Amino acid sequence: MELYGCEVDASTCRQRNLGMENNAIKDDQIHSPSSNNLAKYARLNLDLRSPIVKSCWTTSDPSPWLQVDLKSSYYITAVLTQGCGFDYTREWVKKYKISYGNYPSEMVDYKVNGTVK
Repeated sequence: MELYGCEVDASTCRQRNLGMENNAIKDDQIHSPSSNNLAKYARLNLDLRSPIVKSCWTTSDPSPWLQVDLKSSYYITAVLTQGCGFDYTREWVKKYKISYGNYPSEMVDYKVNGTVK
């Protein structure tokens, strides 16, 4: 996954990647309670051949989620996702929703014309 966006307080929106792929977003900023600390493997274009990387992010949780702490407020303009494939299996997300907020207890679903997206 990669997030694109621009800072909320910027006078103009200059869309840029926010750092999932290039590690500007650190491992400790990526969370998922159901994945045993594997959320850091949800990065776009993660090299699965690396001896350090053991897996892509996956979970058996029927309602999995990732939380990314951006440390500042951003307008998110795009979310990029990709599947994960090994010789014996292929996995990818077919559907997801986006929620946002400053605290987990205050998350709000992203909606367009009243429909959760």
